[in-house]
Amino acid sequence: MADVNGTNFRVVAGGNVIAASRTCNFEITVDMIDTTTQDSGGNRTIIPGLFSGNGSVNGLYTTSDTYGVDYIFSTAIAKTQVSIAWEMQETSGKVYTANAYLSGATIEGGTEDNVTYTANIEIDGAVTVSDYTP
Repeated sequence: MADVNGTNFRVVAGGNVIAASRTCNFEITVDMIDTTTQDSGGNRTIIPGLFSGNGSVNGLYTTSDTYGVDYIFSTAIAKTQVSIAWEMQETSGKVYTANAYLSGATIEGGTEDNVTYTANIEIDGAVTVSDYTP
């Protein structure tokens, strides 16, 4: 059974929580380099290669939040690198921090529905892991 409330998982950009967020995700990948040879006995062999990571944050469009849609779009348009942290705001929680770019953003709205946003995040370089401190 899960013991962490998803509400406590947040995206922080430049030290500020992204406003009106509802969901977020964080993914890391290590590319594998194929080292299989004719002597591998019919088995694939690999070694780790490049590290990369990405994530996203989704939320409600609001006009009054400083670190909401306007911040996301202006940062993406300006191609500005920002410090991004994915924080698990729990006792014994972790913080994953990296320099990143906002690689895309979307605003979407349907008839008689909330207007929402999605921001896509691409990590530039290494990720550091630390303990969450309130």
